[in-house]
Amino acid sequence: MSHQSRNAQTKKRTNGRFNNLHLNALRVSLRLGGMVAPTWTDRRMADRFLSPRREMSRKVRFEIRTPATPLTLPDWPYELAVWSWGQGPTILLVHGWEMNHRSLGAFVDPLVERGYRVVAFDNPAHGASGGDWVSIPMIAEAIGAINRIAGPIVGAVAHSMGCPSTALAMAQGLSVAAAVFLGAPAEQEVFVDQAAEMLRLSTRRKHGLKREIQRKVGRPFTHLSFPDVATRMTAPALFFHDPADPIVPLDHGLKTSGAWPNAELRIVENVGHNRIAVDPDVVAEAVDFLDRHAATSAKAS
Repeated sequence: MSHQSRNAQTKKRTNGRFNNLHLNALRVSLRLGGMVAPTWTDRRMADRFLSPRREMSRKVRFEIRTPATPLTLPDWPYELAVWSWGQGPTILLVHGWEMNHRSLGAFVDPLVERGYRVVAFDNPAHGASGGDWVSIPMIAEAIGAINRIAGPIVGAVAHSMGCPSTALAMAQGLSVAAAVFLGAPAEQEVFVDQAAEMLRLSTRRKHGLKREIQRKVGRPFTHLSFPDVATRMTAPALFFHDPADPIVPLDHGLKTSGAWPNAELRIVENVGHNRIAVDPDVVAEAVDFLDRHAATSAKAS
């Protein structure tokens, strides 16, 4: 790949967090801010990196035939929008960055028809949920809280940023019979590096951005590595990834599925990063996979 192509791909992957300001003006302001008030500048960059554009997450629409029942999460510090469909063992849906629960809506009706209860939520700072920013540990904590009111969760479907968040929740005690991961990113730090390249940050400012992200999240990047978390998993997992995914390259899926002891990887083409979550063939195979393992688990319990 040429240097020009890499730059174009990097800009496409990262500029969603910054495109409400002219890129060149933003670069200049960050350069000046780094000279005048470096710590303040680093913190503002970190805030921006962790803050999704809520207007984008509200645009996602997928028609679900089964009527939804809103759920209340009493032990969450602000409103977390949660919904439930159907009856039976619970399957959780966890969406990705700047999406909402309906981005995984294609899974709801097929799972309900198989006799499952489906629960989904808008991540913090997304859609109808409260909050101003979000992190992988924060989503993992939300999953744990949902499990306490709607569990036990026997299976999960996660997309994009929802993938490492779900795996972290599993590492922290969520016990599922099987999990499906769509377009899973391996390392968050890679996207910080891409943003730093796009913004042409100096080495000092890039380190400052990373330091402030980790300070705000409360954990180092190394503790959030999906492949590292994957090595501790025992539940069966099925990964789907498009080799031409413009947001999360295929090597992320290869690395993470390879680290998960009981995982399979399906290569699916021409679905990109977001359409993979509504592709009929992906949905059908994922539902079959979950039903096979979750049904076995339900019978065993």
